[in-house]
Amino acid sequence: MNIFILLLLVAVGPMTKGLQTEIVQGSIQSKQLIIRRDRTDVQIERRSFQAKIDLGNGQTGKVNILIVYESKSGLFWWRYILGEPEEVGSFDHFLAHSVFSITDNKIVCFNFDARTLRVAESAFRFSSLAEGQAKVLERLESERGKVSAAKLDSLREVAIGKSLPFTFYSLSGNSNFMLGPKLREVSFANPGWQVTLDGPNGDGAIVLLNDNYEVISSRVIPRNQAP
Repeated sequence: MNIFILLLLVAVGPMTKGLQTEIVQGSIQSKQLIIRRDRTDVQIERRSFQAKIDLGNGQTGKVNILIVYESKSGLFWWRYILGEPEEVGSFDHFLAHSVFSITDNKIVCFNFDARTLRVAESAFRFSSLAEGQAKVLERLESERGKVSAAKLDSLREVAIGKSLPFTFYSLSGNSNFMLGPKLREVSFANPGWQVTLDGPNGDGAIVLLNDNYEVISSRVIPRNQAP
């Protein structure tokens, strides 16, 4: 089973001099994406790759790393999965249930999976993606014990469950846990966030969070009114 962990630094590129943690050759994949920043579109770079890490005691492992970088502001976000070395598309499931948003001072990832909303933010800035990548490799090297034990910073869980009725989370007449709500979009609503969910019965929900990701209010949008 994969172990999902959030980190608040990142790295991408060749091995940093003096480090035993290195990028697996040929594993880097990059993609340019457009995300929302307030009411404007911003281009970001999303990059994933594998890194080989010395776990100590003669053991080595591989971690899959995801980076999101916005070059104009220098804002930098990253995350890793500790899993099987040969695994392909390790972040596909995570990304399919995630929405990224950017403000003037941070990148925020909202992940909604298994009826649970999780948030991970980063305010780190680097002059280039390569600089941030080098810092990630350094952290993996210096905290390899935490990496192998999956004790690095995890995603923060947001308690929205009780703010919406139980019936919103289940498909009528079907007990399949996987047929629950989906995360549609997230928008910055100064000083907080508006999270929009699509319900499994054709309805929807809007949850307002403050800047500390605490629920301010929530409401279900009936099926005949859902956009």
